Amino acid sequence: MKVPLDVQPVLMKKELRYSLRTGNLSEARIKARYMAGQYHLFFKNIGGMTMKQEEIHKLLVEYKDRLFKQYDQPVMYGQYNDQSDPET
Repeated sequence: MKVPLDVQPVLMKKELRYSLRTGNLSEARIKARYMAGQYHLFFKNIGGMTMKQEEIHKLLVEYKDRLFKQYDQPVMYGQYNDQSDPET
């Protein structure tokens, strides 16, 4: 996916390219859309940060690893109650 122009100077990258670790095309499309949406949230938050390049790279790698773990965990309907934060 392309990195937004305003975030490129912070990440020092123009695009992100990762293996989705699936051999199924329909699963890959779903996973790619999920990952793209999550990365857009990440980009929104990282745009104004002033950090060293190494710290930003580490943050990006940790975020990617967490996204892959979250995606592979099943979510059951009714798993959350009305009072819980939807992001947890």
